[in-house]
Amino acid sequence: MASITAYETAKGRRYRVRYRTPQGRQTDKRGFATKKAAEAFAATVEVKKLTGQYVSHSAGRVVFKDLAEDWAAGKVNLKPTSTERNRQSLDNQVLPAWGDVAVGDITRAEIQRWIASMVDKELSPSTIRKAHNVLSAVLMLAVTDNRIASNPAETVSLPRLRKKPQHPLTLDQLMTFAEYAGYGRRAVLVMGLVGPRWGEMAALKAKRWDPDRRRLRLEESVTEIQGKLTWGTPKTHEARSLAVPPFLADELDALTKSLRPEDLLFPARGGGVMRNKNARRDWFDPAVLKLFPPVEEPAAGETPAPSVNFTPHDLRHTAASIAISRGANVKAVQKMLGHATATMTLDHYGHLFDDDLDDVAARIDPFSQPHGTVVNLASRRSGS
Repeated sequence: MASITAYETAKGRRYRVRYRTPQGRQTDKRGFATKKAAEAFAATVEVKKLTGQYVSHSAGRVVFKDLAEDWAAGKVNLKPTSTERNRQSLDNQVLPAWGDVAVGDITRAEIQRWIASMVDKELSPSTIRKAHNVLSAVLMLAVTDNRIASNPAETVSLPRLRKKPQHPLTLDQLMTFAEYAGYGRRAVLVMGLVGPRWGEMAALKAKRWDPDRRRLRLEESVTEIQGKLTWGTPKTHEARSLAVPPFLADELDALTKSLRPEDLLFPARGGGVMRNKNARRDWFDPAVLKLFPPVEEPAAGETPAPSVNFTPHDLRHTAASIAISRGANVKAVQKMLGHATATMTLDHYGHLFDDDLDDVAARIDPFSQPHGTVVNLASRRSGS
């Protein structure tokens, strides 16, 4: 049990609480102005020891940057792109604000002020939320290690995410865009019709084409991080099979006959992996400009900008839109796009299913099918 003793200071009598930690080490806390305050602290310590919530004051003195590096080093399950985004958030937003602060001194109010300061700097909501997620994860490690009692980042208010506008093409627009893309034609058709991510498309090799089933097997992805190519698994770490339309399957049949199994299906013009930035410069952005010409002529010396900000990821939206318009259900679209859950698919493309409601309403209208028979359920149950 804790013991309380009084001692004299230049400012008057103060009280010290002596107690043992759960590990049996004796420690104390002093400076209480009243005996009642000391007794309340002693009682709190004993309750926290009994309930497993005890945190020593000294444990919270570790500075945030040291714990952050331990946290980052321990995230061995992440893909390289996620590791790089965490690193950027740490270096650009989190460590400049919290690096030298003891984790036990970080409060919810200070975190909320930090969030507000990033809003004032006009950082995007996604950047702010990512920085908060990293801060919260490091503080959760402090909770797990019994350095702090609770995570002060858990209940702060965050800016709402703004959904990026999608620009899916119609099938006719996609075919036109593919022709404008020239060298990138097949890559555009694959992304716009069956929906792989750029890194998944760029990693496709000849051996991933199954001519019998007429399917592409996605098992790898390649990403450029700070100029270096990193190979790994698809985003959800799961391989998937993509059914290819007949006309495109015929082209892939002919293409793969001249390739070795390890050859890339869609290499860069000069060989090697088709890098996103280079492809955008060489053929993607010029094709966008032809499909969506500027509304107004640019001023002298200015680079013309397309009327629609169409990006490579919009080809993935195009694949989803075309599939849904042709009657694909949520689970089919989920499998095609490689989403972890059907909920994620609905979050992104639920609005495209709205037209199905009209079909459902028409199909359940008993008067829309004059030759149908209305069944009396009561009669069916009674067997009459």
